[in-house]
Amino acid sequence: MGSTPPRPTPDPGPGSQVPTDRPRDRSAPDGQLSFQSSGTQPELWGLAGAFAQEPELVLACLQGIERKPPDFARRILRAVQLALTEKPHYADLHCYGAHVALAAGEPETAAKLLEQALTINPTYAAALVLAGRVALVRRRPQEARARLENALSHGANFPDVHMLMAQVCTEQQDWAGARAAYERVLALNGNLTPARDALAALPATPPDGRSHELSA
Repeated sequence: MGSTPPRPTPDPGPGSQVPTDRPRDRSAPDGQLSFQSSGTQPELWGLAGAFAQEPELVLACLQGIERKPPDFARRILRAVQLALTEKPHYADLHCYGAHVALAAGEPETAAKLLEQALTINPTYAAALVLAGRVALVRRRPQEARARLENALSHGANFPDVHMLMAQVCTEQQDWAGARAAYERVLALNGNLTPARDALAALPATPPDGRSHELSA
């Protein structure tokens, strides 16, 4: 996603030092963390220690995921799960792990990780947005809508969030809701052609005559 609402910074706590032998990609800028596709146990634990120290490294590992081996995301997910045994109260780590689980084709695992993140921080807007996306993947549009409305009420007023809401409304055949969501996308960024095209393609009149208000 684009902009991410502010989130609480986890408390590092004792025993979270990054192992000195963690694998690094010397060709990456600033020696960014790398992970070999073999995913040996020492590598997994080394990466888990790094994730516990710096949860943002989880998302860094997903860059260029389409060029990685098919099992790469699953191995990263395993390292996240190991990190969570050390830092189970890091909402960020649960949320970023959900991103990995979704990339690994495991939406059910992603949903469980997000439940944990939102138990720790119920107003975590980025987790609410991702929970909406995961619910849509799981073909649960009503849940997706509730998650997104909650996210919007906690400041996630971004074009991509309204685009996702429009998709949810379309799945529900709520044409008025989809129209409102696309209009909000364009109010925030009038140059988004996909939103403009999707808005133009909507039925002129909702079949059931209903009008659904979306959260501001």
